[in-house]
Parts: sequence; structure tokens; C-alpha cells
Amino acid sequence: MPKNRAKKRKKGNSSTGSAHSDDCSDNSDLSSDHGVQPLSAVLKKANDVIYEASDEFADRSEARTANNFDQEAETSCTVPNNVVTDIFHQIKGTNRKIDGVLIKLNKLDLIESRMTSMETAISEFRSRVINVETKTRSLQESVEVVNKKCADVQIQKDQIRKLENDLKEQKCAITEIRKGINMVKNESDSVRDLEEKVTDLRCRSMKQNLIFTGLSNESRSEDTETKLRDFLYEQLEIDGHIEFGNVHRFGRFVRGRDRPIVARFLYHNDMLNVKHNAYKLKGTRYGISEQFPQEVENRRKQLYPVMKRHKNAGDKVTLVRDRLYINNELYIAQNEQPAHVRQQPQSYRDAVMSDSTERRLSDSVHHRSPTQVTQPPTVNQRTRTPEVIRRPSSVSDNFAPGQQNTSSPLNPLASA
Repeated sequence: MPKNRAKKRKKGNSSTGSAHSDDCSDNSDLSSDHGVQPLSAVLKKANDVIYEASDEFADRSEARTANNFDQEAETSCTVPNNVVTDIFHQIKGTNRKIDGVLIKLNKLDLIESRMTSMETAISEFRSRVINVETKTRSLQESVEVVNKKCADVQIQKDQIRKLENDLKEQKCAITEIRKGINMVKNESDSVRDLEEKVTDLRCRSMKQNLIFTGLSNESRSEDTETKLRDFLYEQLEIDGHIEFGNVHRFGRFVRGRDRPIVARFLYHNDMLNVKHNAYKLKGTRYGISEQFPQEVENRRKQLYPVMKRHKNAGDKVTLVRDRLYINNELYIAQNEQPAHVRQQPQSYRDAVMSDSTERRLSDSVHHRSPTQVTQPPTVNQRTRTPEVIRRPSSVSDNFAPGQQNTSSPLNPLASA
């Protein structure tokens, strides 16, 4: 591009120089004769030197050259050699300066191209930085979420640790509670055993007792023992003399209502004799039954329907205290806790053997043989009332006056 412009400028200068040559043709010959070069030749040479300058500098130089040419043409058509030499040197200096400017311009072009590439790289770098910032921001958000989750995990970990400590404390407390429960169970078992023992002792103390119901005409001044002896003589036809430890009515006194009579036999054979003759009371208003504690009597009441059902079915049933034996096997209800039966006989034979042992012990305590026959009492032939034989003072009463009876008024002995 600069070369084309320089060629055009050269052509213009050549045309201008030719014009000047025509105007000063006469003066050229004169100047050559005197040793002075024509101005057009100098300008042509200068133009040839600086034709490769930049466009802007070429335009300015051309304008200056034209103006100077016009001025010099007006004044004179010849210039001395020293002036031409100075001009030549100035032009060379200017040319050097222009070369330096061109070099600097080339460097500026290089710098511009580099700046363009740097701007491109910077724009790419900016886009990368923006992407990095975006990713960093998302990463920071993710880190914040992770930190939050870590904080939540730490809180949950603290809660779990606290729960573990509470669980350990609760385990210790549960262990202590279990120990206490075991102690309570042991004490409860001990209390149950004591209750069973007390019940057994009460049953043993009531073993020689029979309850008589249906004896009417009760009064506060009656002789209960005499009335019972008359009942045994008239209803059961027992003539033998029977020794009682104590005979009395029990329960709250109500006018017009006859209370049952409980009698304690001093000898077991006398009681068995009365029980064996109880069948004679069947169909009458009288009844004879054994006396048991309230707990035993309640269990017996629950066993009565079962005993009746199996008896009607033809099974062999035996009721010993609160234990029902069906075909010599101990009956245990499904809804009943069999704890109180664990130490009890599991067969009717064991129960009979234990009862016989108790009888022998009872007879040995009273210093009487089980086979000893009682002496017949002295009977008043007119009143048929046996004489009352006072019991020894060493034998204590087993019942206090007004003692409540918990036995049933039923007569299982008479019904048998």
C-alpha cells in the first residue's frame, strides 16, 4: 500500500519536474555553465530518496515541495551548490528520522497485534475467571451445605451420645429395678409361702372341726353343747360319748335367724364317726360340713361345679381341702396360677397319705390311739340326754365366742 502511493507520488513529481524544466530550460543551460544544479533536479533526487515514506509524510512533503518550488520559482530559477548540499543533508537526516519513525511504527503495529492477541487472551482469561468464580461460588455453596450438614450431624451425634448416656443410666436403673423386682418377687414368694403355711396351719387347726346347720330355736341363754349332743343322739343315733373341745355358734346374732354351730372334736375318731353317719341327714334340713379358712372355702366353691360335672360323667372325684382329684389326677383350672399347688400332693394317694400322717400326729398329741373305742356316756333314760363331761382345762378352745365362719352351709357329707 505505501509503495503504490509512493509510485503515484513519483509520477506526480516527475510531471511537475517536467513542467519546471520547460519553464526554466533557458536557465538550466546557464546554471550548468556556472556550476549550479537546477532546482528541479535536486527536488527529483530528494523525491527519489524519500518516496518510500509513509502516506501522511509523503503528502506533507509533497505539499511543502510544491510550495517551496513555487516560492523559489518566483525568486530565481537557480540555487547554489552549498544550499543543495545542506538540503540534501537535511533530507537524509529527515529520512533517518522517518526510518526510525517507520521502525517505531512497525513496532507499534507489532505491539498492536500483540495487544489484540493479549486482549483476546484476556477476554478468554476473563471468561475462564468468570467460570472459575461461578464454580467457586457453587463450590462455596456446596461447602456451606456440607458444613451445615456436618453441624447437623454433630448435633445428632451429641444427641445420640446423650441418648446413649441416658440409655446407660436407664439400663442401670432398669437393673436396679430388676433387682428390686426380684427382691419383691422373692419377698412375694416368701409371703406367699408364709400365707400358704398359715393357711395350712389354719386348715390343720380346723381339721377337728365340724359345722352343723339347721339347729333351730337359738337363744342367748341356750346350752349349745347340750343341743348338739341331743342332735347327734336323735338324728345320727350316736350313743357313744363324744368329747368336744369347744362348741358354739358363730356369726352375728340376728333375731329369728339360726346361726350354724361349730364343734371341735378332741379325738379324730369321734369326728369320723359323725361324718360316717352324716348320710342319715339326707333329705332333712340339717347339714354337716368341714370347716376351712376363707381362701380354701372360696377355691372349694369354684371346684363344686367341676366336681359335680365329672361325677355325673361317671368319673371318680375326690375333694381334699381345695384340691380336686379326678380319677386320682390333680385337677388344675386353666385360668388358675398353679403356684400354690407346687408343694401339694399331685395324686390322691399322696393326699391320703399326708392326711393319715396328720391324723397320727394329732392322735399322738392327744395321747390316744386311733383304734381306741370311746366309752358310752351315761344317759338319762327319761330325757335321753347324755351327761355333759367337762373337757380338761389343759385343752384350749380353738374358737373365740362370736368367731366368724367362712365355710359354706352346704352339706357335702350328707349329700354323699
